[in-house]
Amino acid sequence: MFETVTVKQAIQHGRKMVLLPMLIIFGGILGGSIYLAFVQHIFFALPIGIWVGIIAAFVYRSIMITKWRLWAFENVRKVHELKTEASKALLLPVKDNFFEKTEIRTAAEKAKWLTLQQRFDKPDPLFFEEDPEVPAETIVRYSVMKKILWSLVFSVSFFAGLGLLYLGKETSNYVFGGVMTMFGGVFMCVCFKDALNRTPQIILNSEGMATVKTPFYPWRSISDEKVIVRGSGKGQTTYLTYTCPTGYTELVLDDFTVSPRQLGHLIQVYRGRSNS
Repeated sequence: MFETVTVKQAIQHGRKMVLLPMLIIFGGILGGSIYLAFVQHIFFALPIGIWVGIIAAFVYRSIMITKWRLWAFENVRKVHELKTEASKALLLPVKDNFFEKTEIRTAAEKAKWLTLQQRFDKPDPLFFEEDPEVPAETIVRYSVMKKILWSLVFSVSFFAGLGLLYLGKETSNYVFGGVMTMFGGVFMCVCFKDALNRTPQIILNSEGMATVKTPFYPWRSISDEKVIVRGSGKGQTTYLTYTCPTGYTELVLDDFTVSPRQLGHLIQVYRGRSNS
């Protein structure tokens, strides 16, 4: 085991090796079936193509995910962190489930994976992995593009509600129209307001961290910093939480210029630079 690959590099390689080809396989077969259905008028090709694309992409994943898994967990030092990040990146399940049981492995690959699992018996080594791509300071704001897109989505509800109010002749039309107009209008305005808000929501560097809710504190005054998810399904909300001199604080991560996964990586790098 050479252990020369960082967690970030392993995840990037997994996307190129597993996820991207899956999309290409499914998209290629789907595109071909659409052509046959609407250009050649072989209409039954579309439903068949959808299922063939799903099955082909699934079989590809079942073969290649094992090859990536063995390579990654052999060459990355922090196997616990890799497992967590791979789950966030949709490369591995959060826990053993149906998808892991469908992986296609040879006898040699099964034996090698059993050997590699012994690495989980020990905690990850405490050392800092520098990432030269992370700048000296990161300022996180609301993403203008994301907020405008959400504003456009809610505008559909707003104008559809106005249409019901204008055309409606029954009480139910006025009720639904009023609800849709009010719901869409409120959230459309909130999203547009956030798009115009250029106030930094999070500031990160090797000296410390600040959020829109808490002042800047050095890393030595901050502890238990985490990016966590609460709720399930569509009710999931992601938070940045940590403890500082003002007490426990949490911030909802809401369509920022960095994703929650990227934020977790940035915190780890800046904390590591401070300790170094």
